Amino acid sequence: MEVKQKLLHQKWVERYRPKNLDDFIGEKSIVDKIKQYLYEDNYIPSMLFYGPPGTGKTTLSKIIMEHFRNQGAAVMYVNASDKSGVDFIRDEIIPFASSATYGSTSSISKLVVLDEFNRSSFEMQTSLNNIMETYSSKLSFIFTSNFENKIIPSIISRCGKNCYKLVPPDKKEIYKRLIKILH
Repeated sequence: MEVKQKLLHQKWVERYRPKNLDDFIGEKSIVDKIKQYLYEDNYIPSMLFYGPPGTGKTTLSKIIMEHFRNQGAAVMYVNASDKSGVDFIRDEIIPFASSATYGSTSSISKLVVLDEFNRSSFEMQTSLNNIMETYSSKLSFIFTSNFENKIIPSIISRCGKNCYKLVPPDKKEIYKRLIKILH
């Protein structure tokens, strides 16, 4: 009964948020590339998802994060709008990045998801750039942002070809998803 009560009080968007890539509505080429990383390469490079609100940036990040959590990787999810300073990098990211991890069956041992990264300070982004360089062999980052131009060029460069602009999904696809939820 307790689980049923929890579901009744859960936000609709969280309750029906896609939990895997097959349920995700979005650009097929991006989904296919992520599937290749997850299921063929068993690796995820640092990446940036950017675009307007409601396009699936956070959802894609959470799907990837759960995949690697299930592989035994250490994962950290942070809403960067809440933690935007250098103190956060020093007090939380550096200890996480430098700690030992065991038991991961993937090519990475740690993943940090920084949601709403466009709200991070310039100083935080600069500090994080150094962390990306130092721990690149065992740590990947996923950034989400509404605006690509709010991210410093060196972080965009470190994500390389893995900067993906997400656009609103096709209305027909949304309709199909709603019908599936209602049944």
